[in-house]
Amino acid sequence: MVKLKTKRYCFTSVADTELENHYRVAKVYENKSGYYPLGKSKPDNHEMDKFVSEDGEHIQRICDQFNEGLNVTKDDINHIVHSSVRLQFNPWEADNDTL
Repeated sequence: MVKLKTKRYCFTSVADTELENHYRVAKVYENKSGYYPLGKSKPDNHEMDKFVSEDGEHIQRICDQFNEGLNVTKDDINHIVHSSVRLQFNPWEADNDTL
């Protein structure tokens, strides 16, 4: 039997790169550089993007709800996010199977 190694992940709020003064929900994987913004890959002007808002507190509440469903603690979130940021600046520290 092959045992799959699962990566922990969490959700966090990031500044939106498309809209000034907006925030977006992003998924962050433990020991993997970068983050993955949630939302539409092809924006549709007729449908609201529920993962972006000017209200940072609203986006944080979405993240908190998602993280609660994953049973990750604030300490877990801090560790996961910091491990991702660390690899952005020190990519040589990554394990071969985390690239």
